[in-house]
Amino acid sequence: MSSHEHKIIYIDIGTHKGQEFAAFNMRKYEIYYKLIKHNLISLFSKRHKYLNLYKIKKLVNSCQYIKKNRKLIFSILVEPNFNLLNNKSYKYADTVIQASISKRKDNNLMLKDLFVPFGEDDSQSSSLYKKKFEGNTNTITTLSLNPKNLFKLIKDYLRINSIKYSNVILRINNEGNEDECIYSLCEAFNDKKIYIMGSLDDVYKIKGYKAYKTLEDYLNKNNLSLHKFSTILNSWLEPTLKIRKIMENMNE
Repeated sequence: MSSHEHKIIYIDIGTHKGQEFAAFNMRKYEIYYKLIKHNLISLFSKRHKYLNLYKIKKLVNSCQYIKKNRKLIFSILVEPNFNLLNNKSYKYADTVIQASISKRKDNNLMLKDLFVPFGEDDSQSSSLYKKKFEGNTNTITTLSLNPKNLFKLIKDYLRINSIKYSNVILRINNEGNEDECIYSLCEAFNDKKIYIMGSLDDVYKIKGYKAYKTLEDYLNKNNLSLHKFSTILNSWLEPTLKIRKIMENMNE
């Protein structure tokens, strides 16, 4: 079987409005518009690092290469807040799972309350934990899966639909449960090449140093690198270059 019959499985947990996934689908002028806006914001924000012309060209070229070879990606977006599913990015997804991802010790499947700021049902600040909010909240009932069950369902779906793959990318933003999702992903896809993207900061903030260090040691032991990938554009260069490299190897 040729590599062209294989897919990159891209699983995005905590997609929200799909800003990161948009990197694979935007037209060139849309990327330049976002980059100009980003560099202007960088004048006032330390989080937004200024991107010079060299980095801009590399980023744009990588995004356009991924867009051109988009057929090599099978994308699965996971988002608990159904009010966000009308955002543009979702129409480019191959599969959308409207669910929250809980802890591994939780039941395989349950209904949970998802809390959002009062009057802001389409907020990206939704949470399973009411204590996160100081003011009033609304609730949305959402399906909740533990990560083991999520990846079993995905793996079964890929098998049933005869989707061949050797690379699995997980981009994750999951309220401190990133570690449990990573452990479960690696167990489910232990015969595949795995890439981790996103941020692990919430593991440290919510679970503390011990959980963060355990995850860091696990990544090192299993030769897994973390590629930062968030809504801020200065984080886009490294992950898009990595995905482009995977695609180039598949196209050889």
